[in-house]
Amino acid sequence: MRLCIIQTSDGATTALRVDGELLSQGARELERVAGAFHPLRLDLTYLIRADADGLAALRRLAAVGAELVNVPPYFALLLTHGAGKREAPPDPA
Repeated sequence: MRLCIIQTSDGATTALRVDGELLSQGARELERVAGAFHPLRLDLTYLIRADADGLAALRRLAAVGAELVNVPPYFALLLTHGAGKREAPPDPA
C-alpha cells in the first residue's frame, strides 16, 4: 500500500488522515500539504509503515504544533524515543 492523505475539517481544525506507508517522498508531500493548515490534527490510525524520513516529518510537524492523534503504539514508541536516528556503536576498547 502506498500513502494516502485524506483531509477533513470540523470547522475550526483541519485533520489529515495518514494512511499506508509514510516513506521519504510521501513524507515530503505530507509536510507540503500540512504546511497549509493551522491548527492541524494528524490522524495516524491507518499508518502501517514509516521510514526514518517519515518519522522525522511527523516529529517536525508535531514540533510546530500539529496534534498527533490515534497514534499506533509502535509508532508512539518510535516517535517518543527517537528511533530512526542511528547512534555510533560503542567503542570496543
